[in-house]
Amino acid sequence: MERNIDLIVMGTKGATGAKEVFLGTNTMFTIKKSNCAVIAVPEEFTYKDPKEILFPTDFKFSMENKYLKLFKSICINHVSRLNILNIYFGEPLNLTQEKVKNQSEEYFKNNAHIFHTAEYVDLVEAVAQFQLKHRVNFLVMVQNKHSFFENLLFKPVIKQMVYHTNLPFMVIPSIELMKS
Repeated sequence: MERNIDLIVMGTKGATGAKEVFLGTNTMFTIKKSNCAVIAVPEEFTYKDPKEILFPTDFKFSMENKYLKLFKSICINHVSRLNILNIYFGEPLNLTQEKVKNQSEEYFKNNAHIFHTAEYVDLVEAVAQFQLKHRVNFLVMVQNKHSFFENLLFKPVIKQMVYHTNLPFMVIPSIELMKS
């Protein structure tokens, strides 16, 4: 049965007793199968307004994504600073990525925001380091659809992130995932 759901907020206890692992299988299943935004909140997290938001991105998302409006409203309503982090591996952004970056600049022009680049580091490690240095208290990522081949070769980034963060974490499905 179809429901017109815009956001799922889940508390989670985690899959194991390891402190760095906060998402259990139900939360991962929900993130993977839902076609709406999901916010996962770790069991031990004490609420704080999301004043420092981290948005790690490869700029391979569509500005037409309806959940960007929700993301922007969180930034506005909490007077948050948005930290947009791109990991650089020697390849400059292509024209499409550059266009999305420029559109992001315009889209978030009324929000405090800063673009950051981390060079030649693993995304999970870059996010962990950034969290500590900038006292981030909310994490947002767009979940892209990966090909079967990519999923065999590389552990999906969203899965890595959700298993290794201790912050509330919003996952926005890409437009491609919403259609599937």
